[in-house]
Amino acid sequence: MRSRSWGLAPWAGLMAAAGGWGLHHQVVSDSLHFDCHATAGVRGIGWGVVALLIVAAGALASWRALPNEEAKPNPLRRFIVHLSLMAAMLATLGIAFQVLAAAIVPGCPP
Repeated sequence: MRSRSWGLAPWAGLMAAAGGWGLHHQVVSDSLHFDCHATAGVRGIGWGVVALLIVAAGALASWRALPNEEAKPNPLRRFIVHLSLMAAMLATLGIAFQVLAAAIVPGCPP
């Protein structure tokens, strides 16, 4: 079973980045649609932390799948790992901006 999941490990950061950022965006935007106070303050920040943990877990799995220099080099695997890590960094930045907006901007118009 390890060999089957090991093939997905380089892609984990990319999948978690899309999943975490998408989950955060959909939960926050749908909640705000129905109640403008739903994700204000601590709840909005909490959803952001959950999304960041999802992205971090995927990035860690991709980082561990990075082939070492002593093993047989696999340039495609190294590229996929680096692509996944860059996607995780970009998703982290996007989630951080959304959390910052939730912390600063009030959910309901004054």
